[in-house]
Amino acid sequence: MIEFISTLYNEEEEIIDLLLHVSPYVDKINLIDDGSTDTTLARIGYFKVFHKEATHKTVAKTIEHTGLCEIGRIRALEMCDDDSWIIMLDADERFAPGVLEKIVEFCNNPPEGVTHLYFSQREFIDNSPVAAFAKVKVFKKSAAHLPEIIHRDPSFDGTGVGYDWVVIHRKTVSKQVMRELQYLDTYDKLLDEGKVTQDDVNWFKGMHHYVRDRHG
Repeated sequence: MIEFISTLYNEEEEIIDLLLHVSPYVDKINLIDDGSTDTTLARIGYFKVFHKEATHKTVAKTIEHTGLCEIGRIRALEMCDDDSWIIMLDADERFAPGVLEKIVEFCNNPPEGVTHLYFSQREFIDNSPVAAFAKVKVFKKSAAHLPEIIHRDPSFDGTGVGYDWVVIHRKTVSKQVMRELQYLDTYDKLLDEGKVTQDDVNWFKGMHHYVRDRHG
């Protein structure tokens, strides 16, 4: 079984295209909405009405806003079958053409002992490339250990492999600034609650240059 998970927060511009992107290739879609204030949930409803073949396999749940996308991923993962392969994308991430077909073929006949797949993730802001790095986007649920702190990489049991398959993350400057400032507020709250350290906050600022440039 192949399942899809994603955490959403105010993704009305992306959600329909995301669902159209993955729906033909997965057995179930598990979405956690982190308390969106826009039309994200309504658009999921529209998708289910106009794409009835996907209605039965699309499940969306809303949680109180946390600002922590990882919490949403954990909640979405809890909705998945224990033996499933999981595809995980952010709302503004897409696989390059032809990659989803290769993912399905892989998941239907995985090599012995392999539990996760590395992708070449290519980051764009306003259509300009800003970074490229390896990222796990497909994994066995039973092998995954997802962290609860923003942008900490998950860990996996078993062996990972990569085939130079590409996933593209396209953002705008305005959305990137908004997200990073929201994340900074979340980190400050977690720091006050003793759930992260000042080193965690400093690491975050160093990784996200819009926040770093504004806050030192």
